[in-house]
Amino acid sequence: MLHLIYGAKGSGKTGRIIDVANDMVGKSDGEVVFLTDTDKYTFKLHYNIRLVNVKEYFIETPGSLGGFIGGIMAANADVSHIYIDGIHRMTNMHFDEMEEFFEELDKIGKAHNVELVLTISSDELPEYMRKYEVEKA
Repeated sequence: MLHLIYGAKGSGKTGRIIDVANDMVGKSDGEVVFLTDTDKYTFKLHYNIRLVNVKEYFIETPGSLGGFIGGIMAANADVSHIYIDGIHRMTNMHFDEMEEFFEELDKIGKAHNVELVLTISSDELPEYMRKYEVEKA
């Protein structure tokens, strides 16, 4: 279950994903996790959201990020939502090269009933992304 928030740099994607995550805290019966590659959102996110800076875990490829996300789900079966801000920076890949990775994320999310919400820094989406739930920031 993938939900994509996309738009050009500076269009408000990060603000939007933070708002969506904060709004989910009172609505979800599960745990909410927020992955990013910076610590600057610590005070913008609700204190019940588990904020993880992936740089502290040396995440630099789609494979390492996918394994990390799987580990989060395996360690806590109560996770219901994972928000990922800046996935292209975390994986060092361009979106045009990430179709297989997105399919794997969607598959693991559906298998474990976890919604994954990602920001995509692009004004235009590659064709393969249009099959997911998309929202322009």
